[in-house]
Amino acid sequence: MGERVYRGRWLPDGQTEVTVNGLPLRQVPWHGRSGFAWGYGGSGPADLALSILADFLVERPTLQQVREGRCRCWRFHQDFKWAFIAPLDQAAGWTILGSEIRVWMQARKKRRRGAAGPTRGRARP
Repeated sequence: MGERVYRGRWLPDGQTEVTVNGLPLRQVPWHGRSGFAWGYGGSGPADLALSILADFLVERPTLQQVREGRCRCWRFHQDFKWAFIAPLDQAAGWTILGSEIRVWMQARKKRRRGAAGPTRGRARP
């Protein structure tokens, strides 16, 4: 499977278009029903983060699975939103590569392992 390429842009009618490899990105609507957005930390960017991660992680969570936190995309989507989606220019189009997401996720795993190892069993100041 080749590189996943996520793209977003504003259409002339004021709606957003988000694609993965040129096809519409499936929305996992949890935070809001207003569609995707970017450039701030609200519900539209949270749903965009959740939907990108669901696609990237090859998940198709049901609303029940999301509600119960039984999908990986749910666990990571808020951090992903703040790292990738919120900083985007609201007025501009954007591209996020699957390889960028992979690097970000690997760095998160390393930080979690590193933080858990040396501090386990010791009191924190």
